[in-house]
Amino acid sequence: MGDDRATWSMGDPGTSPVADGERYRVSGEIGRGAMGRVLLAWDTLLDREVAIKEVLPGALPGTVRRFLAEARLTAGLQHPGIVPVYDAGERPDGTLYYVMKRVRGQTLEGRLATCPDIESRLRLLDRVVAVCQAVAHGRSIARASRAGHSTVRRRNTGPGEA
Repeated sequence: MGDDRATWSMGDPGTSPVADGERYRVSGEIGRGAMGRVLLAWDTLLDREVAIKEVLPGALPGTVRRFLAEARLTAGLQHPGIVPVYDAGERPDGTLYYVMKRVRGQTLEGRLATCPDIESRLRLLDRVVAVCQAVAHGRSIARASRAGHSTVRRRNTGPGEA
């Protein structure tokens, strides 16, 4: 973990905007996966709602490496269907995080669950194609950079709202 964290450091952790509570005010958890969780927060500097993804406590070194790769990869992607990364850092307790746009709306999995028949599923086709194009874009860049992106699943993708 030491090498990965050394390249991640954003300076003195005592001045971390997340640690001191002045920049991001967390209001709750909105999602959880195998390596991390996503928190809903308010960015007090830019006056906007954001999502903060952080590594779960006790993460193994391999998990930390994957999290760092995911954050860097996602931050480098430029596509209208991929959530932009705004900020990243490490809190004084060692928790790594990155801040991204808060996206509202249903996941692809949730949207499909509301479609009882083929006609209603076909009405979603344009949105599903857009999601597939964004996923393909992200996957091609991940493959080119030899990094995997572990969060591309039906429950984590969706048409959302801009």
